[in-house]
Formats: sequence, C-alpha cells, structure tokens
Amino acid sequence: MTYSFHGGNLSPPPMSCSSVAQLLGAATSLQHFTLSDADPSDQHAATMMFRIPVEILDKIISSLPRPDALQFSFTCRAAYACAVPSIINEVALGATSAKADEQLQSFCNYMSADLSRRASYIRSLTLEASIAPFLSPAGMRLKQGDRLADRIARIISHATNLRELTILGAEQFFGTSPQVAAALISLNSLSEIGFEDYVGPHALKALSEMRSRPSVVRLSSFDITNCKPIPGHPLLCNLSTSLVSLTLINNHGLFQMHESGTVFPRVEHLVLGGVQDVADLPSMARTFLGVRTLEVYTRCTENSVGDDLWTSLDTVSLDRPIPLARPVRQVELIGTEWLTEQFGLAVEMMETLKPAVLIFHDVEYETTALLARCTARSVRELVRLTYTPRTRKVAAPEA
Repeated sequence: MTYSFHGGNLSPPPMSCSSVAQLLGAATSLQHFTLSDADPSDQHAATMMFRIPVEILDKIISSLPRPDALQFSFTCRAAYACAVPSIINEVALGATSAKADEQLQSFCNYMSADLSRRASYIRSLTLEASIAPFLSPAGMRLKQGDRLADRIARIISHATNLRELTILGAEQFFGTSPQVAAALISLNSLSEIGFEDYVGPHALKALSEMRSRPSVVRLSSFDITNCKPIPGHPLLCNLSTSLVSLTLINNHGLFQMHESGTVFPRVEHLVLGGVQDVADLPSMARTFLGVRTLEVYTRCTENSVGDDLWTSLDTVSLDRPIPLARPVRQVELIGTEWLTEQFGLAVEMMETLKPAVLIFHDVEYETTALLARCTARSVRELVRLTYTPRTRKVAAPEA
C-alpha cells in the first residue's frame, strides 16, 4: 500500500509503510501527544531548545527530506509538534499489499485522533485507483463496522486547506465511492485538480459539480479515449472564470463535440496531447481566446489558426507540424525523427511562425543547423537544450 507523507521544497520520494508506522509509534511513545497539545509552553521550549524562533524552525523542517523530518519528530514533544505539519502536508493513498485495509485503517485512526487539526495540514492529496475496491459498497469493512469510505470521506471533508488533488483512476473512484466523491465535491479550496488514467462520465460530472474553482486542471485518459460528458452537465462551465492552465491528454475532443458556447477567457496555458486524433486548433482557439503558451503533442486537423485568433500567443512547444499561421515570439521543437521526415513542412511552418527565439530539444545537431539556416531571417536567438527528456536546462546559446 502506498501510504506516504512527503512534502516541502525538495519533493522527496514517498515514504514506506514502515516509516509511517514509525510516525504512528512516535505519537504513542509521546504519551498520546497530539498537535492540540502544542501549547505556548511547547513553542517556548522549542525556541529555547534550538535557540531559533519556531517560525524559522518550521521553514527549516519543511525543507528536510521526509525521513529526516520523521526522525526529528521522535526527539521530543516540541519537535513532534513542529515536524508533523510538514510530514503530512502531502499524502498519497494506494493499496499494494494484502494488508491494505489494515493500513488504510491505521491512516484513518491516526488522522481521526486529532481530525480537524491534522486534516487541515494536508495540502496535496493523491488517491490511487488501487484503493477504490476498499471504498465501494461491496468492499471490505472495518472491524468496528464503519465503512472505510465513510472514514476517508470524513477526513477529506475536514481537509479545508487542501490545494492539490490528483486521482489516478478518477472514473473508478467517482463511479464506486459516492461518499468520497461527495467529500471531494464539497471542498472549496482546491487550486489544482488532476484526473488520470480514464476520465469518463462520472469523473466529468463530479468536476462540473465542484465547489472549488481551481486555476489548474489536468485531464488524462490513457486507456479509453472515447470520453463523453453526461447530458445536462456542461463541461467545465463552472470553471470558466477561474481556469488558467488546462491539460487535455486524449480528451481534447470533449471541447470539439460539446457545443456549449462557453468561452474560457483566462486560460493562458493549454496542453494538447495523446494518440487520439484529431485536435481542431481553430475550435480550441475560439474556446480558449487568451492562450499565451501552447503545447501540442497530437495530430491536428488541416484547419489553420490565422492572425485573427490567439492574438496573445507568445510561446509554442510541439513535436510535429501544426496548422498555426501566425507569428509567435518563441518556438520549441522536440524530437529528431519528425523533423527529419517532415523537414519541408517544418520549414514552411517556421516561415509563418517567424519566431525570434528557436529552441531545440532532443534534436540532432545536423538537423538543428540545417533548420537554423533556413529560418535565419527571423530567428534572432538559437538555443539547443540538453538531451535529457523534457529537461529545461539550457546549454550555451549558439550563434
């Protein structure tokens, strides 16, 4: 079972179940100390012990790798009070062992011991499809008789500071766990939502009912590409004034088939990808008028986007030719194979894009040099990136 507490600036890998068990043990060994016991005298003790203000100590702990923060929490009550908020600010729940139900129960027991306070520390939550069977009505039940789904839902409903939600297997979750779905829908503080694996009718319905108004949404369907929203639930209409960044992997057809007339004027970053054909860029441009950064990793129709659309477009990243016939400031070209096979189309595209900055990523030197010569009239700066996939580390600019 993936049962991880990790967070902070370093984004370390998830902690193991044994590490979480140690955290639970720490609470027990400290005479059932809970965060509500962190009174001013404890804070004063921490100040005297470490000779630095508690506020600064909190920032130091938040940047530690989770195992180090965990070990630090064992030292004393004051250290425990300082470390726990950082340890549980990012939670991932998944089932990978035969004892998954017991481990989920342990998580519920730990959070429920001081529910309002501990749940409020969760900033990021990832739910994996592997725990969905334990949350369904026919799933396993706890010894106390309470359904696991009810306890998980209660914890989520108290996570009032939750900002980032990722669900792997979103359709399965929303289709089989109504309590958890209702708890997620009731949250009003989410700023980023990611649904992955398969985003189908149930997941899209839940998204349309969200009380939160996230600025970032990622919808990825890797197994099933034919996704249709439930009639009567306009796609993302509730997010039309809040959405700033949207990623659609094999889901871009949703906006082409859904004639709601809704416009998303605040979307500045749009990502289109996947194996599903085909993305209609003019249709996207009319729906997302203010896009400044466009990433396209899927085949597009031949309908071209001209000067009258995407007037704010500044940066384009792509791994194939696209029908975009308007100048942009910066273009990033990814991959050698398509450039070699469709070099003529690439040159033709560059003549219409007229970028001032041209960036190559994972492109052979010979192809880079040849395309640079063909576009020399408009390109003022040529940059070649390192060959590590999708890295942003820039080598020295070439003349």
